[in-house]
Amino acid sequence: MMQDVLIIRRQVEAIRHSEKLASMSVEEWKSMDEITHSTIRMHLAENIYLTMAKETLAYTLWEKLQAIYENKLS
Repeated sequence: MMQDVLIIRRQVEAIRHSEKLASMSVEEWKSMDEITHSTIRMHLAENIYLTMAKETLAYTLWEKLQAIYENKLS
């Protein structure tokens, strides 16, 4: 599961919060968001990747993927 990958890599905060955590600098937050966003995109099928390409934040990318696929798995 993708969320497990993000937990193991300590990137899960970027999909849990839409804004920077108080304990992080702006640079740290941007870096985590970029790495998390890239991690998610690397695990997407090409047709899904192209559909989600316009999403720039890990949080919004994750929210859209959840909205589409969470109901299909239930």
